[in-house]
This record gives sequence, structure tokens and C-alpha cells, in this order.
Amino acid sequence: MKASEVPRAVAAGMSTASALGLRADDAVVIHDSNRIAVRLQPCDVLARVAYVAHQAGAKFEVEVARRLAQTDSPVAELEPRVEPRVYVRGSFAVTLWKYYEPVLHCLSRIFLCPSPLLFFPWLPIPLLQGCKCTDALWRDSLSHGILQTQGRG
Repeated sequence: MKASEVPRAVAAGMSTASALGLRADDAVVIHDSNRIAVRLQPCDVLARVAYVAHQAGAKFEVEVARRLAQTDSPVAELEPRVEPRVYVRGSFAVTLWKYYEPVLHCLSRIFLCPSPLLFFPWLPIPLLQGCKCTDALWRDSLSHGILQTQGRG
């Protein structure tokens, strides 16, 4: 998403949640690509916000999540306090999801990855510091030039 559009997209996510009765006083962008993922507080919701032109993709994600939930598949849940659908706010399409705390140490074990940053490059380095199972691998990745810390953290 264009940097100049991010504040408007965040506002769209916050106002959508608020209009649905979820208190959204603060927002933190945790991912930014062709759409953004925003953690809303204190309602503890993840808002995925895309340009309205990507509304079909958002509808598809919601439908897939609904169907997988019906089969008890392990999938991120849509926010249960609101209707599971795409909300249009101005020029943005917003979907609301249950927020899950990051579990980087588990991800690095699952993927047998030398660093979660190889799979999740948008994660800020401070989230990785102090993670017992990745600290040694992190140092090894840095010493071998696999990861660079410039402009991160």
C-alpha cells in the first residue's frame, strides 16, 4: 500500500470496528504490503485493510476461513463479535479477525528456519530478541551474512 494511504487505511479499520461496537482507540500496523494488517486496541482485533479494488480477494479469504472453521481446521478465526464479512469504508475493504499474539519460537521450530525473518521479513527485530530457541540461530544468521539489520528494528 502506498505510504501516503496508510493513515487513511488505518482510520478505515478503526472506524469500521468502532461502528460495529468494538472499542478501537489505538492502532499498530503490523504488516504493510498490497494491504495492511492493523492491530486494534483495546478491542484486540486484527483489521486487514485493502483497497476496495481488492474486495473480491477479501471476500474469498472470509469465505475460505468460514468453511475451514466449519470443519474444525486450524485456521485464524474471523472476529466472532461482528458479522463475518467484508466491510467497505470509503475506498477501502476491511475484514476483522481475531488477534493472535506472535509465537515466533514455535514458527521457527515448525519451519526449521534459521530465522523467522526469512519467512516473515516484516517482523521487527526487537520481537525476536530474547527468544531462547532462535537467539543462537539469529546470531549464526548474522555472522554468515544471511540477514542484515540495516533499516530494521
